[in-house]
Amino acid sequence: MPRRSASGFTLIELMIVVSVIGIVAALVIPAYANFIRNTRAAQAAADLYTVRAATYLYYGDTAQWPPETMTGEIPPELVSYLPGDFTFRRSHYTLDYDNFGAGSGRKGQYYGRGIAVGISIQAPDTKLGPTIRGVLGHAVFLPTQPRKYTLEICSVRGL
Repeated sequence: MPRRSASGFTLIELMIVVSVIGIVAALVIPAYANFIRNTRAAQAAADLYTVRAATYLYYGDTAQWPPETMTGEIPPELVSYLPGDFTFRRSHYTLDYDNFGAGSGRKGQYYGRGIAVGISIQAPDTKLGPTIRGVLGHAVFLPTQPRKYTLEICSVRGL
């Protein structure tokens, strides 16, 4: 009986190839997700430092801190101190300028944490805040709500 020529793949060969692709995907997808999160954290840290620097410049010129604004809104006092295309609303996070005040009668959840003026970041990704904290190093960057972290600009003790 003559032998047929082999044309195509056997079921075993296809199963091996699919298994190898699955293993590679299981290793690559989490690494890619971490890479993207680290990139977003670096961008967020740069934005936080930009707002902090603008706030210090404003304070240096006026000897007062800009007043509180709504989440995602740039304080009008800081517009001239920020780059022209700067925004508080990014696709993966939103910035919030916070002026909690430092008066002795001040009450609230933030006062106990010691932050009087800060720049907060809110993100749907719960892992972004801790990743940003790692990028910022020794800066005071505290969780203030479940998906909100605040970078201290001025503490209740002053600069």
